[in-house]
Amino acid sequence: MSNTKKDNMEIWNKLFPTNEKYLKAVKYGSREFTAIDPYYQIRKMTELFGPIGKGWGYHIQVLDSPPELVAVKLSLQYGQVKGESGALYDSQRIEVLSAARTHQKNGNIDDDCYKKVVTDALTKAFSLLGMDAGVFLGQYAGNKYIGAKDEPDEAAEPATPSQIGYLKRLATDQNIVIGQIVEKLGFNLKTLTKPQASDVIEHLKGNSS
Repeated sequence: MSNTKKDNMEIWNKLFPTNEKYLKAVKYGSREFTAIDPYYQIRKMTELFGPIGKGWGYHIQVLDSPPELVAVKLSLQYGQVKGESGALYDSQRIEVLSAARTHQKNGNIDDDCYKKVVTDALTKAFSLLGMDAGVFLGQYAGNKYIGAKDEPDEAAEPATPSQIGYLKRLATDQNIVIGQIVEKLGFNLKTLTKPQASDVIEHLKGNSS
């Protein structure tokens, strides 16, 4: 039973961690949300499944819609990872819908409307695999460190329980004492911050690849 559960969460757990420097707080009218750098997500898909066109890919179908909207159906196809070898097997497909306005508020045509709708559809499809799921679970709402490029300071928010739990699972899988690897990277497990936890996760993921 435990092995089955682990297999079920294998892709989710590998795509879940988020490096916060690729997040950006966005305000659009009355809406406020956290945007994820699309090329960061494409890189994560490539790291796990291989180059686009081989390990994964997508197809866009433009749908009939009102003149003020462009609507698409995106089909994301990917191979599953099998065991420690990282070999791909089978081919799975996810389909999502997305829409964007063709004109800006001032009435001008939005030249980026197709780019926006495809990016949104990809993010939706990736999220169903667990990619950066913490963003959609509200873990980064109002986080003042979103988009920071510099090293986190002492006032950074503490690592979340989900980050610590994920770190412990990775360390257990690699037969590593979590405290030792944290100290090796120059951090303190008792005062570990969100950005620092993200760095440790990225390090452990690199060791497992």
